[in-house]
Amino acid sequence: MDSVHLNVKTAVKPNEVLFCEVEINYTRIYYRNRVELISVPLKRVEEQFHDFPFFRIHKSYLVNINYIVDTNSKYYVQMVNNFYLSISRRKIGKFNKILKRDKKK
Repeated sequence: MDSVHLNVKTAVKPNEVLFCEVEINYTRIYYRNRVELISVPLKRVEEQFHDFPFFRIHKSYLVNINYIVDTNSKYYVQMVNNFYLSISRRKIGKFNKILKRDKKK
């Protein structure tokens, strides 16, 4: 599966997405060289990306684990585009388990 159709007008290639951010009832999608605002809630994007290595680190962020470059901070991740995103305290345990599992592969 190369593209995911999020709505009638929007098809996204999840492997190219760095992370997604909530913007009220919209989602801002960050790629390496551009940002796109789509009229789909982040919850729907998360449901559509379930077959890809994404994790909801915070109510505002859905990240592609393949594009995380640094997790040394307990409450932040650094993405390849030098954005620092906060990790919710509730999600830290599950997030760390997923990172350990992915490193073993």
